[in-house]
Amino acid sequence: MTKTMQFYIRSANALAVGACAPGPVWEITPDLTRYYPEKTVMTQMHPTEMLIEGLRRREFGLIITDRPFGNPDILCGFYCQEDLKISLPEDHPLAEKASVTCADLEGETMLLTVQLGIRQKFVDEKMQKTHFVVIPRDLPEEGLAKMAGFPSFVTNLSLIHFPAYQSYMERQKRRVTVPLSDPDASIRFYLCARKEDQSLWARVIGMLAENNGEPLRTP
Repeated sequence: MTKTMQFYIRSANALAVGACAPGPVWEITPDLTRYYPEKTVMTQMHPTEMLIEGLRRREFGLIITDRPFGNPDILCGFYCQEDLKISLPEDHPLAEKASVTCADLEGETMLLTVQLGIRQKFVDEKMQKTHFVVIPRDLPEEGLAKMAGFPSFVTNLSLIHFPAYQSYMERQKRRVTVPLSDPDASIRFYLCARKEDQSLWARVIGMLAENNGEPLRTP
């Protein structure tokens, strides 16, 4: 944990959130900012095991994991599902397929624009024959223009939270989005918090109950 985050956690003005992937962070940050306008939302990305330990040690007030957490002292509930897709130039040979697999992408050069978190293992194990170029999401437009002809990952969450980036890429070269059909391409994410902090997270619990019909609960 960074010294900056430790400072904020010691203060009364921070919400410390840990997650195993960037997608659910994009999804929850606007809600936390809206529900707790007086707080500073601090986020970090770690493997699920480190998040669970961090929650126990009170390093995080809320964590987002890829599996439910069975502990009577922890509230846990389904939060969202993220589906991995491939954005392709419309003249790409795979653009007309209803779905693609990692095997279809062997030999391709693809763009990566964010930390992958838990999905890094998926890429390392199933896409060893695919080449990747890592670019920052804030790359200047002239840099993006040079990259617009390459396939890239998108998800149902990134399409919602980064529409400007996707729109720019589409303007440079018309693109289509094709689902990735490998079994591990979709991940269900869960919100977990300490039961003793239930009152603090009442608004989040209410949001889950309203959106998913599944509030945070103990096993």
